[in-house]
Amino acid sequence: MNQNQIFEQLQKYRETNNYLDLPMHFGNFGIFTGLDALSFVFDEIPDEQKYQIVIDVYTNLKSPSKYMTKYLKAVKRFKPPDALDSIKNYINADGSIAIYHGGRIFKRADLIPSWTLSVDVAIWFAKRFLVLFGNTVLYRGVIQSDDVIAYTNERNEQEIIQYKSVKNIEVINEFKKVELENRGNEDEDE
Repeated sequence: MNQNQIFEQLQKYRETNNYLDLPMHFGNFGIFTGLDALSFVFDEIPDEQKYQIVIDVYTNLKSPSKYMTKYLKAVKRFKPPDALDSIKNYINADGSIAIYHGGRIFKRADLIPSWTLSVDVAIWFAKRFLVLFGNTVLYRGVIQSDDVIAYTNERNEQEIIQYKSVKNIEVINEFKKVELENRGNEDEDE
């Protein structure tokens, strides 16, 4: 898609005032992504479409970007009343939810936007990122349901999207690249 085609497509969204296909149209690849498109038209998107579009763009990003943060914060106020209905069983009587994150070590883990309800998913990510970071951790935290920006299971990750709202964060497991390499060597000996 060349620059003229990009701007023609953005103009079509403006003319119809329907931006719901924007995340799928621009996607995550190429020189102009859904995030790029969002940055051009966010203020023009009708409020009733903003939440779904931002969450769709976010879940379609290959790697969450720090540039998404402002959009995630902005659409929290547009969260539909039924946005967390599918995870009612995970919400404790006090409104808290236990969540997990597996990945590299962060100074401020509350800044990580993507968490999961599943400890198994978090462990999978911690092990996956060992190759990139050498050492990874499994975090456990607690978030109040009112502070959740979105829940999505589009990628089968039981993903909680948040910003600076996870409390009582603790490292519950550490993974080291050496352990994984040794396991591979043990398999060869058998």
